[in-house]
Order: sequence, then structure tokens, then C-alpha cells
Amino acid sequence: MSRGRRNILAILPPADQLYGQHMAEGVQLAINEGQGSVQVSSQVSSACLAVDIRDHIVEKLKQDPGIDGILCGSTRASLAAVDAIESSCTERGETIDVFGKQSTPFENLFRKELLSMPEDVQRAGRFLARAVMQAISDPDLPPLQELEIPTDDTVQESLQTRR
Repeated sequence: MSRGRRNILAILPPADQLYGQHMAEGVQLAINEGQGSVQVSSQVSSACLAVDIRDHIVEKLKQDPGIDGILCGSTRASLAAVDAIESSCTERGETIDVFGKQSTPFENLFRKELLSMPEDVQRAGRFLARAVMQAISDPDLPPLQELEIPTDDTVQESLQTRR
């Protein structure tokens, strides 16, 4: 919202997924703090087919021409959002920001203007493998836990890849 965006459309992960619930809580916190309005899509999630996400966003942009930001819970949703913007309202292309999670570092090669936060799925996979191995080999130990917190370096690296 620091970029001046006040009318956000959110395409979140499925509500039955924990990370989807966490993203929805974050969106709700932003709404509660009065940082603009956020429409959370209930018709599609970031796990839907790209064409369904795209068509939904096109319809939402027609219904609400004031949408100036799209928050996406996946690379697929981010790319579908770009396609929706370009196909339905090219004259607004520079007035709508698209922000998403980037699990593979290619989004910014596709569109440098995309805003994204990198997600290290290989690191997460390695951690999950260690956690499973520990649970099997020593079930009496407490489960392994890890929290990945974005650092200023991570954010700066993400910003630099767009330049």
C-alpha cells in the first residue's frame, strides 16, 4: 500500500491450506488497519487453472475499474493477472500493481515490473525431509519447526531483479 494502491483484489491460496489461512489473516489485518480496501476472491484461488483465474480477474476489472492492485498467492495467479490486465485494459497496465509469491525465479524475467517475494521451496523441502526423518527415527522428540522470515537482503534482492 506504500505505492499508493488502495483498491486491491486478492487471489489467495485455497482456504483449506494453512498458508492460505495465513495470507487471509494478513489481508484482514491490513483491512482492519484501514490501509485501503481489499476484495478477497471467493470464486477462484491461486491454485485454480490459470485461465479460470485470468477470466475471473478480467470480470472483476470490468465490475470495478478502480482496482489498482492484485495480490496473488502463486506464480500462476501472478501471470494470469498480468494476462488479464493486458487483455482487458491495456491503458491501465501501469496503474495496476501485481504482487505475488515467487517460488521459481522467472517471473521478473517475464515482466520486470512484477512485485514479488521469493519463496525458497527447495529449502522448505529439505526441512520437511529432515522433519519426517526425525519423526520416524525418534518419535518421542518434539516435531521440528522452522520459520522463514524475509530479511532486508531478501527484499532488496527481489527489488533489484526488477531493475
